[in-house]
Amino acid sequence: MARKGKILVVGGQPKNWRDLLQEPRMIFWSNDEADRKTSIPAGVVQVIASRFVSHTPWDKVKEIARKQGVCFSVQLMGPGEIKQLLQAFKTPKVVKPPRVATLPAELLRRMREEERVMPAVIKPSLPAEQPGAPKPQKGEVSKLIRAEANFDASSHVEEVKRLQALAQSRGLSSIGIENAYYRIRAEKYGRLKPQKEGARTEKVKIRAKKSSSAQYLREHAETLALHVLEVVTEVEKLSAGVAALRTRNRELETELKRLRGIERIIQAVEKSRK
Repeated sequence: MARKGKILVVGGQPKNWRDLLQEPRMIFWSNDEADRKTSIPAGVVQVIASRFVSHTPWDKVKEIARKQGVCFSVQLMGPGEIKQLLQAFKTPKVVKPPRVATLPAELLRRMREEERVMPAVIKPSLPAEQPGAPKPQKGEVSKLIRAEANFDASSHVEEVKRLQALAQSRGLSSIGIENAYYRIRAEKYGRLKPQKEGARTEKVKIRAKKSSSAQYLREHAETLALHVLEVVTEVEKLSAGVAALRTRNRELETELKRLRGIERIIQAVEKSRK
């Protein structure tokens, strides 16, 4: 079926092609129209017949197609099959780009002339560091605070400043003194659990364990999938068994009701005889 040109569909009613009537590349003829036509429209490269077409109009259209050298289908198709076939030949919709509102020229000129001053970003001031002060080794700041800090001072802010100055005098960085001071003070008074020695090592072990678990899952993915499939199959069998037992239970309940009805009839007959 050609990708270029128009498609002619013969047979059927307009309601069968309601979604495709507006397509410029598709032409639809009813039986009456096909019987009246004497030529196939220019640009048609393929003729398709629906199963609703009558024999006489279709034979006439085929003869015209042979004379004009237009391809036509031999097999009759239903409306659903034809719609599915024609979906590929629908004219793509042209999506118009969104219109962007433009500012008036006078407003743009004023905006260029005006000087826009962005507010300065104020960064928090950090304690001055001694030039060339080496970075503290891990744990040195905490050791300094534990040894020199007065956690019962009347002003914690002044105590933190004193510790910062002391750290600078010993060649340590004062950054982080404040946070470490309040953390160690909370540990001392029981408001915060002290950090255990080797806690980081334990976290590393946990991460390694998770990594090994992921590696195991990757290596045994197929085996696990088979086991899961077996479990699902077994569950389906059990579900079918439960359904069968429920059906049998309903049958037994029906039979029991029938027998009880017979029993009541027998009892009524015996009472009438007495």
